[in-house]
Amino acid sequence: MNDKFVLAALSIPLNSKISNFERLAFYYLPDSMKQFDQKSAGANQDLLDMSRMLKVEGFPSRDAIIHYIYIENIHQNASQQVTELFNLIEREESPFTISKIGKNALETLCNDFPNLQKYKPFIAKSLSVRILQKCKNFYKNMKLSKLLKFLQFYDNECEIEKLLYECNREGLLHTTLNYHTKQGEAFLVFNPEAQVADNLAKFGNQLKEVFQKVSEQQTKGHSQRERFFGKAKDKIEDEIKEMQDEK
Repeated sequence: MNDKFVLAALSIPLNSKISNFERLAFYYLPDSMKQFDQKSAGANQDLLDMSRMLKVEGFPSRDAIIHYIYIENIHQNASQQVTELFNLIEREESPFTISKIGKNALETLCNDFPNLQKYKPFIAKSLSVRILQKCKNFYKNMKLSKLLKFLQFYDNECEIEKLLYECNREGLLHTTLNYHTKQGEAFLVFNPEAQVADNLAKFGNQLKEVFQKVSEQQTKGHSQRERFFGKAKDKIEDEIKEMQDEK
């Protein structure tokens, strides 16, 4: 049972960052959800009760499920290969390690437990996306032929191009492919500027949430803090706009 639960969680697309719990209007959220710790058991239960009252079918986000697996140590009580796959996808920072161990762990798991074969294509994709995401920390650019050796679940460069297109479209990665090189070979170029812009936008959204919480609790003594957050928020939004205009 633990194997299936962990594999099902790892099969959720990596861009699944929000649940319909989080789409509830802010003023519907219970007090426990307004205190930043949105992953506490009590807060989740309060939100579940609230969603039932509003007749909203609730399901947790990918991050919430992975967090639950962490705190309950479920991945450590699964089979060896499942534990390895979980650590590779959620913890490992080296694309070399993910590439070297990932395929063998998945193949061994499916051979030993044929009933888990249905998870294979989803786990293979998650491993491949993680390799791409970690490669940007080691390379500014790399040959597509070299990338093919990393992504062992893909047989040709055409399949990798499709994966890259999907990752860029969903915001999981920011890359470009250069086909016009002196070597006559396609190069993958990681785009750090786009990554910075994306991180800046995420920080801006987080700052807005903090600003909203500060505004709700505003008193005369908090007016100076509000002005500070207001100026910071405006500056972040201006920088985001400049980055987007440069694109």
